[in-house]
Amino acid sequence: MAAYPNNVGAQLGGGNVEWMLGATPAGSNARTDAASRETVAVAALRVERAVAVARLVFLGAILVRFLAVGATRWPSGVATIVPLSVGLVFSAAVLMWARRPPRGEALWLGSVSVDALACFGALLPNALWPSPEFPGVAGLPDTAAILLATAAAGLRLSPIAAMWAGLLNAASLIALVHIDAAVSGTRFATGLGPVSMYLTWVLGSGLVAVILARTIRRLVLRSAETAARTARAEQGLWTVLAEHHDLRSMLGAVSIRSDLLAEAYADPKNGASAERLRRQAEELRDGLARIRRVVEEVRGRALGDLAQARRPEPVVVAEVVGRVAEQLRLRFPEVALRIEPIDPRLAALVAGGETSLERILVNLLHNACEGNGRTGSATVSVAATMDAEARMLRVTVRDDGPGLPDVPGRSERATPAKPGGTGVGLSVVRGLVEGSGGVLTLARGEAGGTTAGFSLPLVPPT
Repeated sequence: MAAYPNNVGAQLGGGNVEWMLGATPAGSNARTDAASRETVAVAALRVERAVAVARLVFLGAILVRFLAVGATRWPSGVATIVPLSVGLVFSAAVLMWARRPPRGEALWLGSVSVDALACFGALLPNALWPSPEFPGVAGLPDTAAILLATAAAGLRLSPIAAMWAGLLNAASLIALVHIDAAVSGTRFATGLGPVSMYLTWVLGSGLVAVILARTIRRLVLRSAETAARTARAEQGLWTVLAEHHDLRSMLGAVSIRSDLLAEAYADPKNGASAERLRRQAEELRDGLARIRRVVEEVRGRALGDLAQARRPEPVVVAEVVGRVAEQLRLRFPEVALRIEPIDPRLAALVAGGETSLERILVNLLHNACEGNGRTGSATVSVAATMDAEARMLRVTVRDDGPGLPDVPGRSERATPAKPGGTGVGLSVVRGLVEGSGGVLTLARGEAGGTTAGFSLPLVPPT
Protein backbone atom coordinates (compact mmCIF):
# COMPACT_ATOMS: atom_id res chain seq x y z
CA MET A 1 0.00 0.00 0.00
CA ALA A 2 1.19 3.51 -0.63
CA ALA A 3 0.71 4.96 2.84
CA TYR A 4 -1.26 4.38 5.98
CA PRO A 5 -3.34 6.73 8.07
CA ASN A 6 -3.57 7.23 11.79
CA ASN A 7 -3.65 4.23 14.06
CA VAL A 8 -6.98 4.58 15.81
CA GLY A 9 -6.76 1.16 17.35
CA ALA A 10 -4.00 -1.35 16.61
CA GLN A 11 -4.88 -4.95 17.32
CA LEU A 12 -1.87 -7.24 17.46
CA GLY A 13 -2.13 -11.00 17.47
CA GLY A 14 0.45 -13.47 16.24
CA GLY A 15 1.93 -12.05 13.04
CA ASN A 16 -1.15 -10.00 12.26
CA VAL A 17 -1.78 -6.34 12.68
CA GLU A 18 -5.01 -4.65 11.85
CA TRP A 19 -5.66 -0.93 11.82
CA MET A 20 -9.22 0.23 12.03
CA LEU A 21 -10.23 3.80 11.38
CA GLY A 22 -13.51 4.94 12.85
CA ALA A 23 -16.19 3.07 14.75
CA THR A 24 -17.19 -0.48 14.03
CA PRO A 25 -20.06 -0.81 11.58
CA ALA A 26 -22.37 -2.45 14.10
CA GLY A 27 -21.63 0.18 16.74
CA SER A 28 -22.03 2.98 14.23
CA ASN A 29 -25.37 1.58 13.07
CA ALA A 30 -26.58 1.10 16.64
CA ARG A 31 -25.74 4.69 17.52
CA THR A 32 -27.38 5.93 14.33
CA ASP A 33 -30.56 3.95 15.02
CA ALA A 34 -30.66 5.14 18.62
CA ALA A 35 -30.19 8.75 17.52
CA SER A 36 -32.96 8.37 14.94
CA ARG A 37 -35.36 6.94 17.51
CA GLU A 38 -34.49 9.74 19.91
CA THR A 39 -35.11 12.38 17.24
CA VAL A 40 -38.51 10.93 16.34
CA ALA A 41 -39.45 10.59 20.01
CA VAL A 42 -38.56 14.22 20.73
CA ALA A 43 -40.61 15.45 17.77
CA ALA A 44 -43.52 13.17 18.69
CA LEU A 45 -43.49 14.44 22.27
CA ARG A 46 -43.71 18.02 21.07
CA VAL A 47 -46.68 17.10 18.90
CA GLU A 48 -48.27 15.19 21.80
CA ARG A 49 -48.01 18.21 24.06
CA ALA A 50 -49.65 20.34 21.36
CA VAL A 51 -52.39 17.69 21.00
CA ALA A 52 -52.84 17.74 24.77
CA VAL A 53 -53.48 21.50 24.66
CA ALA A 54 -55.96 21.05 21.79
CA ARG A 55 -57.67 18.20 23.67
CA LEU A 56 -58.00 20.34 26.79
CA VAL A 57 -59.64 23.12 24.79
CA PHE A 58 -61.86 20.77 22.76
CA LEU A 59 -63.06 18.57 25.65
CA GLY A 60 -63.37 21.58 27.92
CA ALA A 61 -65.62 23.28 25.37
CA ILE A 62 -67.77 20.14 25.08
CA LEU A 63 -68.03 19.89 28.85
CA VAL A 64 -69.00 23.56 29.18
CA ARG A 65 -71.62 23.16 26.44
CA PHE A 66 -72.89 20.02 28.09
CA LEU A 67 -73.29 21.77 31.43
CA ALA A 68 -74.76 24.90 29.82
CA VAL A 69 -77.67 23.03 28.20
CA GLY A 70 -78.41 21.38 31.53
CA ALA A 71 -77.81 17.81 30.35
CA THR A 72 -76.40 16.68 33.69
CA ARG A 73 -79.18 14.39 34.84
CA TRP A 74 -78.40 10.89 36.05
CA PRO A 75 -77.30 8.60 34.52
CA SER A 76 -76.66 10.11 31.06
CA GLY A 77 -74.85 13.13 32.46
CA VAL A 78 -72.42 11.03 34.45
CA ALA A 79 -71.81 8.70 31.48
CA THR A 80 -70.67 11.72 29.46
CA ILE A 81 -68.78 13.65 32.11
CA VAL A 82 -66.58 10.72 33.22
CA PRO A 83 -64.81 9.99 29.87
CA LEU A 84 -64.49 13.71 29.17
CA SER A 85 -62.86 14.16 32.56
CA VAL A 86 -60.48 11.27 31.85
CA GLY A 87 -59.36 13.05 28.67
CA LEU A 88 -58.88 16.33 30.53
CA VAL A 89 -56.87 14.69 33.32
CA PHE A 90 -54.69 12.77 30.81
CA SER A 91 -53.98 15.98 28.86
CA ALA A 92 -53.04 17.85 32.03
CA ALA A 93 -50.75 15.00 33.08
CA VAL A 94 -48.97 15.06 29.71
CA LEU A 95 -48.37 18.82 29.99
CA MET A 96 -47.17 18.58 33.58
CA TRP A 97 -44.99 15.47 33.60
CA ALA A 98 -44.12 14.42 30.05
CA ARG A 99 -40.89 16.38 29.77
CA ARG A 100 -38.60 13.73 28.26
CA PRO A 101 -39.28 11.47 25.30
CA PRO A 102 -40.61 8.10 26.48
CA ARG A 103 -39.27 4.75 25.35
CA GLY A 104 -41.57 2.70 23.20
CA GLU A 105 -45.07 3.43 21.99
CA ALA A 106 -46.94 3.43 25.30
CA LEU A 107 -47.63 7.18 25.49
CA TRP A 108 -48.85 7.44 21.90
CA LEU A 109 -51.04 4.33 22.25
CA GLY A 110 -52.45 5.70 25.49
CA SER A 111 -53.13 9.07 23.90
CA VAL A 112 -55.13 7.73 20.95
CA SER A 113 -56.96 5.38 23.33
CA VAL A 114 -58.01 8.35 25.47
CA ASP A 115 -59.27 10.12 22.35
CA ALA A 116 -61.31 7.07 21.36
CA LEU A 117 -62.67 6.74 24.91
CA ALA A 118 -63.67 10.42 25.02
CA CYS A 119 -65.52 10.12 21.71
CA PHE A 120 -67.23 6.89 22.77
CA GLY A 121 -68.21 8.36 26.14
CA ALA A 122 -69.59 11.53 24.59
CA LEU A 123 -71.75 9.55 22.11
CA LEU A 124 -72.82 6.69 24.39
CA PRO A 125 -75.62 8.56 26.26
CA ASN A 126 -77.30 9.39 22.94
CA ALA A 127 -77.58 5.70 22.14
CA LEU A 128 -78.55 4.59 25.67
CA TRP A 129 -81.09 7.32 26.40
CA PRO A 130 -82.24 8.67 23.01
CA SER A 131 -84.42 11.77 22.84
CA PRO A 132 -87.52 11.83 20.61
CA GLU A 133 -85.67 13.80 17.92
CA PHE A 134 -82.56 11.55 18.01
CA PRO A 135 -81.72 10.56 14.37
CA GLY A 136 -79.61 7.55 15.27
CA VAL A 137 -75.83 7.23 15.74
CA ALA A 138 -75.11 7.22 12.01
CA GLY A 139 -77.16 10.36 11.49
CA LEU A 140 -75.85 12.29 14.50
CA PRO A 141 -73.46 15.16 13.61
CA ASP A 142 -71.49 14.57 16.80
CA THR A 143 -70.40 11.16 15.46
CA ALA A 144 -68.00 13.01 13.14
CA ALA A 145 -65.73 13.39 16.20
CA ILE A 146 -64.72 9.75 15.63
CA LEU A 147 -63.34 10.69 12.21
CA LEU A 148 -61.47 13.64 13.69
CA ALA A 149 -59.91 11.52 16.46
CA THR A 150 -58.88 8.85 13.95
CA ALA A 151 -57.22 11.27 11.55
CA ALA A 152 -55.48 13.16 14.38
CA ALA A 153 -53.72 9.94 15.43
CA GLY A 154 -51.38 10.43 12.47
CA LEU A 155 -49.81 13.41 14.23
CA ARG A 156 -48.15 11.08 16.77
CA LEU A 157 -45.46 10.05 14.23
CA SER A 158 -46.28 6.45 15.10
CA PRO A 159 -47.84 4.25 12.41
CA ILE A 160 -48.60 1.68 15.12
CA ALA A 161 -50.59 4.24 17.13
CA ALA A 162 -52.37 5.38 13.96
CA MET A 163 -53.41 1.80 13.11
CA TRP A 164 -54.51 1.23 16.70
CA ALA A 165 -56.62 4.40 16.60
CA GLY A 166 -58.32 3.31 13.37
CA LEU A 167 -59.18 -0.12 14.77
CA LEU A 168 -60.28 1.27 18.13
CA ASN A 169 -62.54 3.92 16.65
CA ALA A 170 -64.01 1.46 14.16
CA ALA A 171 -64.82 -0.88 17.06
CA SER A 172 -66.28 2.08 18.96
CA LEU A 173 -68.60 2.93 16.05
CA ILE A 174 -69.73 -0.68 15.70
CA ALA A 175 -70.40 -0.89 19.45
CA LEU A 176 -72.43 2.36 19.40
CA VAL A 177 -74.51 1.13 16.46
CA HIS A 178 -75.23 -2.18 18.19
CA ILE A 179 -76.26 -0.36 21.38
CA ASP A 180 -78.41 2.00 19.31
CA ALA A 181 -80.10 -0.92 17.58
CA ALA A 182 -80.61 -2.79 20.85
CA VAL A 183 -82.22 0.20 22.57
CA SER A 184 -84.18 1.79 19.74
CA GLY A 185 -84.71 -1.09 17.35
CA THR A 186 -85.55 0.02 13.80
CA ARG A 187 -86.89 3.40 14.87
CA PHE A 188 -83.83 5.30 13.55
CA ALA A 189 -81.93 5.36 10.27
CA THR A 190 -79.18 2.99 11.33
CA GLY A 191 -79.47 0.52 8.52
CA LEU A 192 -76.64 -1.34 6.87
CA GLY A 193 -76.08 1.32 4.22
CA PRO A 194 -75.43 4.35 6.45
CA VAL A 195 -73.48 2.34 9.01
CA SER A 196 -71.24 0.65 6.44
CA MET A 197 -70.54 4.00 4.80
CA TYR A 198 -69.59 5.56 8.13
CA LEU A 199 -67.41 2.57 8.96
CA THR A 200 -65.66 2.99 5.59
CA TRP A 201 -64.97 6.63 6.44
CA VAL A 202 -63.46 5.65 9.80
CA LEU A 203 -61.20 3.01 8.27
CA GLY A 204 -60.24 5.44 5.50
CA SER A 205 -59.36 8.04 8.12
CA GLY A 206 -57.22 5.41 9.83
CA LEU A 207 -55.37 4.73 6.58
CA VAL A 208 -54.80 8.46 6.09
CA ALA A 209 -53.48 8.65 9.67
CA VAL A 210 -50.97 5.85 9.01
CA ILE A 211 -49.74 7.54 5.83
CA LEU A 212 -49.54 10.87 7.66
CA ALA A 213 -47.55 9.35 10.53
CA ARG A 214 -45.09 7.65 8.18
CA THR A 215 -44.65 10.79 6.07
CA ILE A 216 -44.09 13.12 9.02
CA ARG A 217 -41.73 10.60 10.60
CA ARG A 218 -39.69 10.43 7.39
CA LEU A 219 -39.54 14.22 7.16
CA VAL A 220 -38.37 14.47 10.77
CA LEU A 221 -35.61 11.92 10.17
CA ARG A 222 -34.51 13.67 6.99
CA SER A 223 -34.39 16.99 8.81
CA ALA A 224 -32.35 15.43 11.61
CA GLU A 225 -29.90 13.92 9.10
CA THR A 226 -29.48 17.30 7.44
CA ALA A 227 -28.84 18.95 10.80
CA ALA A 228 -26.30 16.27 11.70
CA ARG A 229 -24.48 16.66 8.40
CA THR A 230 -24.40 20.43 8.90
CA ALA A 231 -22.97 19.99 12.39
CA ARG A 232 -20.28 17.61 11.13
CA ALA A 233 -19.38 19.99 8.33
CA GLU A 234 -19.11 22.85 10.82
CA GLN A 235 -16.90 20.75 13.07
CA GLY A 236 -14.74 19.83 10.09
CA LEU A 237 -14.40 23.50 9.16
CA TRP A 238 -13.11 24.34 12.62
CA THR A 239 -10.62 21.48 12.32
CA VAL A 240 -9.45 22.77 8.95
CA LEU A 241 -9.01 26.25 10.40
CA ALA A 242 -6.96 24.85 13.30
CA GLU A 243 -4.76 22.87 10.93
CA HIS A 244 -4.38 25.96 8.78
CA HIS A 245 -2.75 27.64 11.79
CA ASP A 246 -0.41 24.65 12.19
CA LEU A 247 0.38 24.81 8.51
CA ARG A 248 1.38 28.45 8.80
CA SER A 249 3.76 27.55 11.62
CA MET A 250 5.34 24.80 9.51
CA LEU A 251 5.71 27.16 6.57
CA GLY A 252 7.45 29.66 8.84
CA ALA A 253 9.93 27.03 10.03
CA VAL A 254 10.60 25.86 6.46
CA SER A 255 11.11 29.46 5.37
CA ILE A 256 13.76 29.95 8.08
CA ARG A 257 15.59 26.76 7.06
CA SER A 258 15.54 27.78 3.40
CA ASP A 259 16.99 31.20 4.32
CA LEU A 260 19.78 29.58 6.33
CA LEU A 261 20.56 27.22 3.47
CA ALA A 262 20.61 30.05 0.96
CA GLU A 263 22.94 32.10 3.17
CA ALA A 264 25.31 29.15 3.54
CA TYR A 265 25.56 28.69 -0.20
CA ALA A 266 25.77 32.42 -0.94
CA ASP A 267 28.73 33.11 1.42
CA PRO A 268 31.52 30.54 1.00
CA LYS A 269 33.59 32.37 3.65
CA ASN A 270 31.33 31.28 6.48
CA GLY A 271 32.97 27.88 6.49
CA ALA A 272 29.76 25.88 6.17
CA SER A 273 30.69 22.23 5.95
CA ALA A 274 29.12 19.81 3.51
CA GLU A 275 27.62 17.91 6.45
CA ARG A 276 25.92 21.03 7.75
CA LEU A 277 24.56 21.86 4.30
CA ARG A 278 23.31 18.30 3.91
CA ARG A 279 21.59 18.42 7.30
CA GLN A 280 19.87 21.72 6.50
CA ALA A 281 18.77 20.38 3.11
CA GLU A 282 17.28 17.28 4.79
CA GLU A 283 15.49 19.40 7.37
CA LEU A 284 14.06 21.51 4.55
CA ARG A 285 12.92 18.40 2.69
CA ASP A 286 11.35 16.92 5.81
CA GLY A 287 9.55 20.17 6.54
CA LEU A 288 8.13 20.30 3.03
CA ALA A 289 7.04 16.66 3.35
CA ARG A 290 5.20 17.44 6.60
CA ILE A 291 3.47 20.37 4.95
CA ARG A 292 2.39 18.16 2.08
CA ARG A 293 1.01 15.57 4.50
CA VAL A 294 -0.97 18.21 6.38
CA VAL A 295 -2.36 19.62 3.14
CA GLU A 296 -3.46 16.17 2.02
CA GLU A 297 -4.93 15.43 5.46
CA VAL A 298 -6.99 18.61 5.15
CA ARG A 299 -7.95 17.61 1.63
CA GLY A 300 -9.03 14.14 2.71
CA ARG A 301 -11.01 15.49 5.65
CA ALA A 302 -12.62 18.13 3.45
CA LEU A 303 -13.67 15.42 0.99
CA GLY A 304 -15.23 13.49 3.86
CA ASP A 305 -17.05 16.57 5.12
CA LEU A 306 -18.31 17.35 1.63
CA ALA A 307 -19.44 13.74 1.26
CA GLN A 308 -21.30 13.93 4.56
CA ALA A 309 -23.06 17.08 3.37
CA ARG A 310 -24.44 15.15 0.39
CA ARG A 311 -27.28 12.69 0.69
CA PRO A 312 -26.08 9.06 0.24
CA GLU A 313 -27.07 7.46 -3.03
CA PRO A 314 -27.58 3.73 -3.71
CA VAL A 315 -24.78 2.34 -5.89
CA VAL A 316 -24.64 -1.14 -7.44
CA VAL A 317 -21.23 -2.40 -6.31
CA ALA A 318 -20.63 -5.08 -8.97
CA GLU A 319 -20.88 -2.56 -11.82
CA VAL A 320 -18.41 -0.10 -10.27
CA VAL A 321 -15.94 -2.84 -9.26
CA GLY A 322 -15.95 -4.24 -12.79
CA ARG A 323 -15.43 -0.82 -14.35
CA VAL A 324 -12.54 0.08 -12.03
CA ALA A 325 -10.92 -3.35 -12.48
CA GLU A 326 -10.80 -2.85 -16.25
CA GLN A 327 -9.03 0.48 -15.77
CA LEU A 328 -6.44 -1.03 -13.42
CA ARG A 329 -5.77 -4.02 -15.71
CA LEU A 330 -4.68 -1.57 -18.40
CA ARG A 331 -2.45 0.29 -15.94
CA PHE A 332 -0.88 -2.88 -14.41
CA PRO A 333 -1.01 -5.62 -17.07
CA GLU A 334 1.53 -7.72 -15.14
CA VAL A 335 -0.77 -8.04 -12.11
CA ALA A 336 -3.40 -10.81 -11.99
CA LEU A 337 -6.45 -8.83 -10.87
CA ARG A 338 -9.20 -11.22 -9.82
CA ILE A 339 -12.78 -10.25 -9.05
CA GLU A 340 -14.64 -12.70 -6.85
CA PRO A 341 -18.28 -13.25 -7.94
CA ILE A 342 -20.38 -10.38 -6.60
CA ASP A 343 -24.15 -10.52 -6.35
CA PRO A 344 -25.37 -7.99 -8.97
CA ARG A 345 -28.17 -7.00 -6.59
CA LEU A 346 -25.80 -5.82 -3.86
CA ALA A 347 -25.93 -2.06 -3.47
CA ALA A 348 -24.45 0.33 -0.92
CA LEU A 349 -25.33 3.83 0.18
CA VAL A 350 -22.41 6.07 -0.80
CA ALA A 351 -22.20 9.80 -0.21
CA GLY A 352 -21.39 11.20 -3.62
CA GLY A 353 -22.70 8.17 -5.50
CA GLU A 354 -20.72 6.19 -8.07
CA THR A 355 -18.00 8.84 -8.35
CA SER A 356 -17.04 8.44 -4.69
CA LEU A 357 -17.07 4.64 -4.82
CA GLU A 358 -14.89 4.69 -7.95
CA ARG A 359 -12.39 6.98 -6.22
CA ILE A 360 -12.26 4.66 -3.20
CA LEU A 361 -11.69 1.56 -5.30
CA VAL A 362 -9.16 3.19 -7.65
CA ASN A 363 -7.02 4.30 -4.69
CA LEU A 364 -7.10 0.93 -2.92
CA LEU A 365 -6.51 -1.14 -6.06
CA HIS A 366 -3.76 1.16 -7.31
CA ASN A 367 -1.95 0.89 -3.98
CA ALA A 368 -2.39 -2.90 -3.94
CA CYS A 369 -1.00 -3.32 -7.45
CA GLU A 370 1.87 -0.86 -7.03
CA GLY A 371 3.12 -2.19 -3.70
CA ASN A 372 5.92 -0.15 -2.17
CA GLY A 373 7.14 1.32 -5.46
CA ARG A 374 10.00 -1.18 -5.72
CA THR A 375 8.14 -4.45 -5.36
CA GLY A 376 4.63 -4.80 -6.67
CA SER A 377 1.99 -7.47 -6.27
CA ALA A 378 1.58 -10.50 -8.47
CA THR A 379 -2.03 -11.12 -7.53
CA VAL A 380 -4.77 -8.79 -6.30
CA SER A 381 -8.31 -9.92 -5.50
CA VAL A 382 -11.52 -8.03 -4.80
CA ALA A 383 -14.54 -9.44 -2.96
CA ALA A 384 -17.81 -8.00 -1.69
CA THR A 385 -19.93 -9.59 1.02
CA MET A 386 -23.10 -8.65 2.84
CA ASP A 387 -23.47 -8.48 6.62
CA ALA A 388 -27.24 -8.59 6.95
CA GLU A 389 -27.16 -8.37 10.76
CA ALA A 390 -25.06 -5.20 10.82
CA ARG A 391 -26.76 -3.95 7.64
CA MET A 392 -23.37 -3.25 6.07
CA LEU A 393 -21.70 -4.20 2.79
CA ARG A 394 -18.03 -5.14 3.08
CA VAL A 395 -15.58 -4.77 0.18
CA THR A 396 -12.15 -6.39 0.62
CA VAL A 397 -9.00 -5.88 -1.48
CA ARG A 398 -6.20 -8.46 -0.91
CA ASP A 399 -2.72 -8.49 -2.41
CA ASP A 400 0.44 -10.59 -2.10
CA GLY A 401 2.82 -7.62 -2.19
CA PRO A 402 5.39 -6.47 0.39
CA GLY A 403 2.68 -5.77 2.95
CA LEU A 404 2.27 -3.08 5.53
CA PRO A 405 5.27 -1.23 6.98
CA ASP A 406 6.07 -0.86 10.67
CA VAL A 407 3.18 -0.70 13.11
CA PRO A 408 2.34 2.92 13.83
CA GLY A 409 2.30 4.09 17.42
CA ARG A 410 0.82 7.32 18.64
CA SER A 411 2.31 9.39 15.85
CA GLU A 412 0.12 11.36 13.52
CA ARG A 413 0.75 9.03 10.58
CA ALA A 414 2.31 5.68 9.86
CA THR A 415 5.46 5.35 7.80
CA PRO A 416 4.66 5.36 4.07
CA ALA A 417 5.25 2.06 2.30
CA LYS A 418 6.96 3.52 -0.74
CA PRO A 419 9.61 6.21 -0.97
CA GLY A 420 8.12 9.69 -1.01
CA GLY A 421 4.68 8.35 -0.10
CA THR A 422 2.47 10.66 1.90
CA GLY A 423 -0.69 8.67 2.35
CA VAL A 424 -2.63 10.87 -0.05
CA GLY A 425 -4.71 7.99 -1.41
CA LEU A 426 -5.80 6.53 1.90
CA SER A 427 -6.48 9.97 3.32
CA VAL A 428 -8.98 10.51 0.54
CA VAL A 429 -10.40 7.00 0.94
CA ARG A 430 -10.86 7.42 4.67
CA GLY A 431 -12.68 10.73 4.19
CA LEU A 432 -15.06 9.28 1.62
CA VAL A 433 -15.74 6.05 3.52
CA GLU A 434 -16.36 7.74 6.86
CA GLY A 435 -18.40 10.43 5.10
CA SER A 436 -20.69 7.63 3.90
CA GLY A 437 -21.03 6.19 7.41
CA GLY A 438 -18.56 3.36 6.91
CA VAL A 439 -15.23 2.12 8.26
CA LEU A 440 -11.81 1.59 6.62
CA THR A 441 -9.50 -1.19 7.86
CA LEU A 442 -5.98 -2.34 6.96
CA ALA A 443 -4.51 -5.72 7.93
CA ARG A 444 -1.13 -7.45 7.50
CA GLY A 445 -1.00 -11.21 7.26
CA GLU A 446 1.64 -13.60 8.56
CA ALA A 447 2.75 -14.53 5.04
CA GLY A 448 2.91 -10.88 3.93
CA GLY A 449 0.61 -9.01 1.68
CA THR A 450 -2.08 -6.57 2.69
CA THR A 451 -5.81 -6.74 3.16
CA ALA A 452 -7.61 -3.42 2.85
CA GLY A 453 -11.33 -3.38 3.49
CA PHE A 454 -14.09 -0.88 3.85
CA SER A 455 -17.71 -1.17 4.86
CA LEU A 456 -20.64 0.90 3.69
CA PRO A 457 -24.33 1.00 4.69
CA LEU A 458 -26.20 -1.70 2.84
CA VAL A 459 -29.21 -1.15 0.61
CA PRO A 460 -31.43 -4.15 1.41
CA PRO A 461 -31.89 -6.33 -1.71
CA THR A 462 -35.38 -6.38 -3.11
